[in-house]
Amino acid sequence: MKRTLTALTALALAAGCTSAASSPRHHTVTIAEKDKGHVVNAHRGDTVRWVLHSTYWTLRPAGGAVLVKTGQHETVVPPGDRGCVPGQGCGTVELDYRVAHAGRVTLTAHRDGCGEAMLCTGDRGSFRVQIVVT
Repeated sequence: MKRTLTALTALALAAGCTSAASSPRHHTVTIAEKDKGHVVNAHRGDTVRWVLHSTYWTLRPAGGAVLVKTGQHETVVPPGDRGCVPGQGCGTVELDYRVAHAGRVTLTAHRDGCGEAMLCTGDRGSFRVQIVVT
C-alpha cells in the first residue's frame, strides 16, 4: 500500500500537480480611510478591495498593469439605516482589483462634500494611498 501511494505521488508531481499545502495563498487587502497617506503591501494574485465610507467619494480607478479591475465601482447604501439622515452620505463606495503584476500604483479619490451642505476643507476631500506589489 505504501509503495502504491509513493508511486501515485511521484506520478502526480511529474504531471505538475502539487498539494494544496504548497500552493500560494492569496489574500484580500482592504484599503479604507485608515490607509490614507500610507503605503500598503500586496502580492501578485491578491485581491485589493477599496472601500471608502461615504457615498460622497469619487474613486479614480488605477490605470496600468499592476491592478486589474474585477468589478464596477459600486455605491452601497445600507437598507433601512435609521441613523442616517438625507444628505449625510451614509453608505460606502467600493471597487475591487486583482493584483496582476509587481510594481507600484497609487489609488486616489476625491469628494467635495463632507456632509449635508458642508464643503470639505483642507485635505478632508482627498484620499491617496500607494500600493506596492512584490
